[in-house]
Amino acid sequence: VTPSTRFYDPGYIKIGGVTVRCWRAGGHGSQTFVEAVENSCNPVFAELGADRLGGEKFYHYITRYGFGNQTGVDFPGEAKGLVPVPGKIQWGEVARWANVGFGQGIGITPLQLLSATATIANKGVRVTPHFMKEIRDGQGRVMEEYPVTGTQVIKEETARVFSEVLRSVVVNGSGSLADIPGYRVAGKTGTAQVAEGGRYTDRRISSFAGFAPADDPRIAAVVVLYHPKGQSYGGVIAAPVFRAVVEDALETMGVPRRREPDP
Repeated sequence: VTPSTRFYDPGYIKIGGVTVRCWRAGGHGSQTFVEAVENSCNPVFAELGADRLGGEKFYHYITRYGFGNQTGVDFPGEAKGLVPVPGKIQWGEVARWANVGFGQGIGITPLQLLSATATIANKGVRVTPHFMKEIRDGQGRVMEEYPVTGTQVIKEETARVFSEVLRSVVVNGSGSLADIPGYRVAGKTGTAQVAEGGRYTDRRISSFAGFAPADDPRIAAVVVLYHPKGQSYGGVIAAPVFRAVVEDALETMGVPRRREPDP
């Protein structure tokens, strides 16, 4: 798809024998891909996962972004997460990829989500995350280094275009409460059901993943709120936390604010 590819959402989509419903009663109607991302429209993402991409290609990119594998961070106890494998799915192959398209049927860690977000910011290069840059002895000599290594996941131009899509989510869509004057945040909201005992419950996980400044990224961050009471939309409760933390971080880093409006 391209940013201008059009979809129609009547409020649901039937695909692979299951019905995926939109969070908005009656759906979003006719919308572009950019608008679908702004709206967090599940039927569109289900169609993308199961139909436009399909299991084999979808799985290829999921694993290229690092989901289903350890990131290689220099810290013990990292989990791999859970990613379905094409041809090894026990129920409804098409239905499963439709679910994965909008975030169900897959398990990821916050660090993996942060790594994938940073990949878009890094012009399509996925970098191995590290807590430490180097270890020095008492005389200041470098004893051990943690070099930055990366893998090109998507084309630089594709990453640039999708950065603009994520910026649009903040300017026009569900991520507006994450925006910071002068720093141009790009990112995506998340609101997920918690799975327990083989079924989804009423408990939620709310999140916002993003980076700033969108046109010259200096920092990427993920905010995850587990089992919030009352309001649970990530754009409402996680995005403001992202804004508060990242704004302080950028100021501490000495990143100047830009006063001119978005191009």
